[in-house]
Amino acid sequence: MNWYERIEQARKNNGRFTEEDVKLADNWTTCACGEQDPELLTESKQHPWDNLLYELGLQFGSSVSSYEVDTAEEELRRIQLRARYLLHLLHVDGVSRNIIEETHHLNYWTSEAEAMMKKTLAEVQ
Repeated sequence: MNWYERIEQARKNNGRFTEEDVKLADNWTTCACGEQDPELLTESKQHPWDNLLYELGLQFGSSVSSYEVDTAEEELRRIQLRARYLLHLLHVDGVSRNIIEETHHLNYWTSEAEAMMKKTLAEVQ
């Protein structure tokens, strides 16, 4: 079951995530970040190497444990966009992970950052 399915189940369950959902959201390899691509986690798989993805993951986990279904869904959408953007930088543009980390490329979520990420990804499609 993926996180969109878990969110839909929570909606059907009066906005309550299961105990298993909360545990999965609290682990980087099974949370919404880990669900995207293992390449986005550190070598030890302890957390995402990208600061923004890390912050979004923390917010997602908090939303799940607080039973904030709509917020969790929005955070999942943001995580997926950020993950696609990072993978695009790595594999299409050929930017190294170290460069992305060193430049703190779009380190904070803003509407302008979201628009830029969407624009970059739309240009490839």
